[in-house]
Amino acid sequence: MLLFCPTCGNVLHVEEYTGLRFACNTCPYIFNIARKVSSRTYPKLKEVDDVLGGSAAWENVDSTEERCPKCTNTRAYFMQIQTRSADEPMTTFYKCCNSQCEYLLSFFLYPKINQQRTIMNPKTLGPMKVLLSAAVEQINLLGPEEKHWFIGGDRSIAMAVELLNKGEIIAIPTDTIYGFAGSIKNDKAIKRLYEIKKRDQHKPLAICIDNVNNIHRWGIVDELPSLLKENLLPGPFTIVLKRTKALNPSLNPGIDNVGIRVPDYKFIRSVAKLAGPLALTSANESNKLSSVHPNEFSELWPELAGIFYQQVENKKYISQLQRTGSTVIDLSQAGQYNILRKGVKLEHCIKILHHYGLKPCNN
Repeated sequence: MLLFCPTCGNVLHVEEYTGLRFACNTCPYIFNIARKVSSRTYPKLKEVDDVLGGSAAWENVDSTEERCPKCTNTRAYFMQIQTRSADEPMTTFYKCCNSQCEYLLSFFLYPKINQQRTIMNPKTLGPMKVLLSAAVEQINLLGPEEKHWFIGGDRSIAMAVELLNKGEIIAIPTDTIYGFAGSIKNDKAIKRLYEIKKRDQHKPLAICIDNVNNIHRWGIVDELPSLLKENLLPGPFTIVLKRTKALNPSLNPGIDNVGIRVPDYKFIRSVAKLAGPLALTSANESNKLSSVHPNEFSELWPELAGIFYQQVENKKYISQLQRTGSTVIDLSQAGQYNILRKGVKLEHCIKILHHYGLKPCNN
């Protein structure tokens, strides 16, 4: 609190003497403090529902799949409000659809790194579905040079997904080096990857998926030791398995195996969750140095539909001296492994393989 000098009207300050006292800086006035002086006033806080417009504001809003932490009901109403500055993400408020509960919660649209939150089905995605629809219109309005985005939340995910769904090629960071990505469902995108990189048509492309639990859809895992893939991935490793029939025949035709990546980087896995598996290769022309920043492949920008930047440099595995990319391990033979490329965390990878009883391939 502020007290003012009764003599000259200036603000008093507290100083130590034999005890504490009020003193004036501009005149000789002092006042010894002989007892505790305090005053507290607690303002009444508004209810959150009043800020949102009361119960009437929830009457015509959409609902989505969102589990209530109070009653475990699986659906909730949602609305988005700009609670901060215009260049910040909107805040999403949820209200439980259970009339006996009506629990209210909120979160910002960009995901927290340590938040174990899975992305829901795009058909019932609520706020993400809105962003995906908006991305379609925004991309149609962009000029040819407007292709650079910072990774900052669900909006950047939606933009990447829409570009991939259109058959375009994007540059995207991983847990190791930068990569070029296209949808494996699109034959045109697969062909463009080879053209942009000037890559030998007989060199296969790896795929990137969102979850270790989905590896069996694209590669045969029947003979892998239990929990081996869960201990390797997500991480800076590419595992090579016998491919399944679910893969697009235009991807690596005539090759029985496929390399599968599950990067330890949430952004690319979120994109793969919504767009489907990605054909993924390093962001550089063949036989040239790999890239850890988009500026290093700027000559290829005209060939790309989108370049996505990390707001903070990913120091998890990569350094300027370490551009080898992921370690590639062939696990297509039962009980054996073959290191096809020595990359990031090679020694750690080999320790895991030996722990599960795998032996180096004789040939």
